[in-house]
Amino acid sequence: MMPRRHSNNQGSPKIGPDHIVEPETYRLTAEAQNSNTDFRLVTHCNRVPYPSAGIVFSPYASRSAQLSCGDRLHHASQRPPPHSRRRGTDQIPSPAAMAERFDLQSRHGKSRVRVSRVWRRPAAAGGHLFVEWSVAVSVVSDCLPSYTSDDNSAIVATDSIKNTVYVKAKECTEVVSMEEFAVILGRHFTSLYPQVSEASVSIVERPWERVVVDGKPHSHGFKLGAEKHSTEVTVKKSGSLLINSGILGYSLLKTTQSGFEGFVRDRYTLLPETRERIVATEVTAWWRYPFEHISQLPSKPFCFTQRYQDVKKVLADTFFGPPDVGVYSPSVQNTLYLMAKEVLTRFPDISSVQLRMPNLHFLPVNLSGKENPGLVKFADDVYMPTDEPHGTIEATLSRANSKL
Repeated sequence: MMPRRHSNNQGSPKIGPDHIVEPETYRLTAEAQNSNTDFRLVTHCNRVPYPSAGIVFSPYASRSAQLSCGDRLHHASQRPPPHSRRRGTDQIPSPAAMAERFDLQSRHGKSRVRVSRVWRRPAAAGGHLFVEWSVAVSVVSDCLPSYTSDDNSAIVATDSIKNTVYVKAKECTEVVSMEEFAVILGRHFTSLYPQVSEASVSIVERPWERVVVDGKPHSHGFKLGAEKHSTEVTVKKSGSLLINSGILGYSLLKTTQSGFEGFVRDRYTLLPETRERIVATEVTAWWRYPFEHISQLPSKPFCFTQRYQDVKKVLADTFFGPPDVGVYSPSVQNTLYLMAKEVLTRFPDISSVQLRMPNLHFLPVNLSGKENPGLVKFADDVYMPTDEPHGTIEATLSRANSKL
């Protein structure tokens, strides 16, 4: 999810299922704006210990939902004091009275709803189109009595949510992107059910790719690829909209044109400086579209799928450089920044980009022993691949006037 800048009074920490969230415990450690560009760079999020009791966050919330709901997490000191029991009675408070003592924020939904869809087009129109999606839906619903009593009359059953995914897939007789499908689901839940104020939909696509036979795309044959297209969409009853798309597991490597020099050296430093090394990473990318309301969606269909392919190509082209000579990378940090900057420069319909690029290390192999002092002498040829432990570099680049 795209991280947001957090103030001391109101925060939206990035958290996962079943985590305990402590308010005001996350802060950005670095933010810089280049005076020569229109971009803002946020480089890291640091967790700071906080002594107060935590607040349990719903395990059903997606990352986008967690960010949107984070604004509703309250510190205990900001809540009204508990109602005092009346003197002279040992009566146990009713569930409704107990609910008044606490700030309950809840959501529910269905995860890992796997759905596939085939659009059977003639070969002349490009052939069959096949997708496989893993869908998660989470709704914010006014169903307090189901928590404080035995009244389930306001709950939209998670099984109904699951069934809705298949019904809406069936109704999409024309090809839709996963972003469009997520918006369709979000609008359905927030418009059909009066008690639902917000719906968050996350989708990850299994990367089935059309096969090429004798240089010609097959009309109905597919093979499984590697990196995954993903999206997270939040729709509110008011029409407010948030669309993030991303790439998961995008592995990139080049065997030269990379180095790392001039870093801090102290008594803990053993890493030698170099201007020649293998650089490899598994990119996780998220980008945010500027549409903030349903009414802002283009009247002509916007091809989110094509934009995903475009962004993926720009990231790879910037990482590798020209095919004959490449481009030198002085650090993963610099390469990450150039990749994100190129995305924002090329695509004005993207407002911010978050990249996470862990180092996948290839360590030079030198083997020697008492009897074999030069068993293997490294000459930029033999390496030991390892990803544990690995360095982690991440940053968010946004336009200066955009919301993180």
